[in-house]
Amino acid sequence: MSGKGPMKLRSCPAPTLKVDHANLHRELSELCRRALETIIIDPGVQVVDVSVDSTASLRFDSSVEKLLITVRVQTNDSSMLRGDPDSYRGSYKERVEGILDFHAKKILTNSEVYLQIDGPAPPSVQRLIPVVEFLESARLSDTSPIVKTAQSYSIPYILIRGRHYIAPSPAMAQYLAEFLHRSGPRAKRVLDLFGGTGLAAKIMCSLGRPDRVVVVEKDADALRKMREHVLDRRVEMILGDAFAYQINEPFDVVIADPYYEDVIRLLNEKLNSILARTDVLVLVPGNVGDVIWNSEVERVLASSGVHIKKFAAYGQAIFEVTH
Repeated sequence: MSGKGPMKLRSCPAPTLKVDHANLHRELSELCRRALETIIIDPGVQVVDVSVDSTASLRFDSSVEKLLITVRVQTNDSSMLRGDPDSYRGSYKERVEGILDFHAKKILTNSEVYLQIDGPAPPSVQRLIPVVEFLESARLSDTSPIVKTAQSYSIPYILIRGRHYIAPSPAMAQYLAEFLHRSGPRAKRVLDLFGGTGLAAKIMCSLGRPDRVVVVEKDADALRKMREHVLDRRVEMILGDAFAYQINEPFDVVIADPYYEDVIRLLNEKLNSILARTDVLVLVPGNVGDVIWNSEVERVLASSGVHIKKFAAYGQAIFEVTH
């Protein structure tokens, strides 16, 4: 060894990223707006502004600089754009963020995109919106099955949840009409555990001959709106949670159309009491495309020794459960 002493290591600056920032920012802004258009179905939700900033920085996983890109969206309803009332996360946000990140990496491998959504955050992504607002905004037309269902049964509202149209379900309308054609005279006492827009009650009263229809709905605003248009005296509306509602009397038909994540809980907590007091359970497990999920629901039902008839319409699965 020479007598010059220990070798000194010199740190080398990470290579500077070279990219047309202005063009990349513009592309991400436009792509973000287009992606959000696939999420927003509420005519009242607006994207006020989309801005993009970036900075080059080292990260934990690499000695090479990365371009950190922040896409910031200003909106009047951040919950709906995120898909959740959580202040920062949400399944829709992560979906759009993934699209933006994929696009940026095609242009510059060493880049990462972060989506920020700013604005008021309503406590729920469930909304009852007047049918007329969807028609005026052209998000739906008078030929849309959900609109035709609402108009056929004089239901002035459409229930949405995030980017999904929930009710009045044209699939449920078709099924109940066929069910009443097959067994209408036997459907004298009906229980609807998840009232929603009041569709089931209206169909039962208009196409069947019930003596009594009990509707349970936990959302006070939804129940208030239901009372505006469900005027048949045979219908009894109850403000309450379906999971807490005690079924203490016999019913000919029990209808349950919960959100899909509540289906298994409903079966675990209420199936025995339902089967003890009804001849027919009409259950909506979810979308026909959710094959694994629907199979799991069917498995849980079958373990109780019931018979299951499966129906499908407009992309929705419906199970008719009998002893």
